Amino acid sequence: DKELTHSLGNLLLLSQSKNSSLQNGSFDDKKEKYRTGSHSEIDVSRYEEWTPRSIVKRGVEMLTFMVDHWELPEFSLNQIQKLLNVSEVVYSESILIGTSEGKEIEENMECDE
Repeated sequence: DKELTHSLGNLLLLSQSKNSSLQNGSFDDKKEKYRTGSHSEIDVSRYEEWTPRSIVKRGVEMLTFMVDHWELPEFSLNQIQKLLNVSEVVYSESILIGTSEGKEIEENMECDE
């Protein structure tokens, strides 16, 4: 899904050499290399498959981490949509990343699978 290519949940910090060697590989090939990498690489390697739902789920987890650990203000749903590059969040404006309900957001996002 091209729409999610530059979504926060699809981004992973890699060395230039690792990125170059993996850029066109399948997710299964990449997972094998990620298993021995950074904390973020290991986290991604634990996904069974890399789908639009996986990408949005990881993006929500990353935003939640930022709010919880970096003392950022909670993100509005509009900001979440932009950062995750999703067209619509089907949820109440009162639910924000960083709250206990934030984990439910990825289940209510519109993304094509």
